Amino acid sequence: MWSVDALLHLRTFVAVAEARSFSRAAEELMIGQPLLSRRVKALEVEIGGELFDRSHRQIEVTELGRTLLDPARDLLGRADRLESFIRSAQGLDTVLLALPHDCDPRAIARLITAATNAGSRLQVEFLTALERETAVRDGAAAVTVVRVPIDLVGYTVELGLGSTSASTDRDRPVHLADLRRHRRDRSPARRILLSAEDDIPLFREPFLKSAAQAGLVVSQIEVENSTTSAIAAVFASADLLVCTRAFARRNGLAWSPLADRSIRRTYQVQVAPAHRSNARLAELASELAPLIGSALDAGSSRRKTDDGEPNRHTLTEAWR
Repeated sequence: MWSVDALLHLRTFVAVAEARSFSRAAEELMIGQPLLSRRVKALEVEIGGELFDRSHRQIEVTELGRTLLDPARDLLGRADRLESFIRSAQGLDTVLLALPHDCDPRAIARLITAATNAGSRLQVEFLTALERETAVRDGAAAVTVVRVPIDLVGYTVELGLGSTSASTDRDRPVHLADLRRHRRDRSPARRILLSAEDDIPLFREPFLKSAAQAGLVVSQIEVENSTTSAIAAVFASADLLVCTRAFARRNGLAWSPLADRSIRRTYQVQVAPAHRSNARLAELASELAPLIGSALDAGSSRRKTDDGEPNRHTLTEAWR
C-alpha cells in the first residue's frame, strides 16, 4: 500500500492536520491548493473515511484522522531517515556524525577541518545516548558513538562532580559516602544531577546502586533533560553535576574526580550497517579517531604517546 504516492498523501495529510488550514498547508508544501485537496481526497478514499471536518470555519481533524496522525508522523520520519541513509550510502550526502551534547566545541571544529582535509564533508549532530543508537540503527546517522559496558575496549571517560564551590579540592577524589546527609544536619541534602547523556540503564542503574551502598537517598539523584538546565541548576544551588573535567572547566565549574573508578563513561564508535564495508569510511574513521576521543574528553583516559598526545592506534580500537 505504501507507495511513493501514498507517502506524499500522508505528508500532505500531516501538514494540513498541523496547520488546520488547506491554504497554509499548501503554502508550506509549496504546491497548489487544488493538488493538495486531491491528495487528501485520495488518501480518504484509500483509508475509507473522512480525515477532516470541513463544516467549521477552521477545519478539524476527525476521530479517524487523529487515529492516523501519530502513525503517519512515525512512518514519514522513518521514510526521511531512510532517504537520508540512501543518499549517504550513495555518496550523495555528507557523512553525518552523531555525538553527545557535552562534547568540546573546539575538538569538533578540528574534526570538521580534518574531515575536509581528508576530502570528506562532515556534519555533526548532537543527540542523547538513546537518540544516537536509534539514529545509527535507522540510518539517520552514518557514524555515532554508543555507550558500552566498562569492560569493553573503547573510549574511556573519567567522571567527577562539578560544582560552584570555590573550596572544592580538585585533586582529592570525592567518595559518594561524603555526600550523605547526617542526622543532625538540618540543611537539605545536596542533589547529584545526571545529564541526559547518563540517563540510560547501562549507567543509571549501577550509579544508583553505588549511591545506595554509600548511604545516599534516592531523592538526592535527579536527571536533568538538557545540559543547559543542568548547568543552570548547579549555579543556582549547591547541586553537583556528574560530568567530565573538561566540561566543568568549559562551563566555569569547580570539579573533583569520583573516587569510584567504575563510575565512568565508555564509548565505542558504531557505523550504520550498510557502511561497514565502506573502505573510504573506514579510512576516515582511522583519521578522525583521536579527535573524536578529544571531543568526548576521553584523551586523558587513554594511553598517550611520548609527546603527550592520544595514541592513534589505541584510540582507533574504539572503532568497531
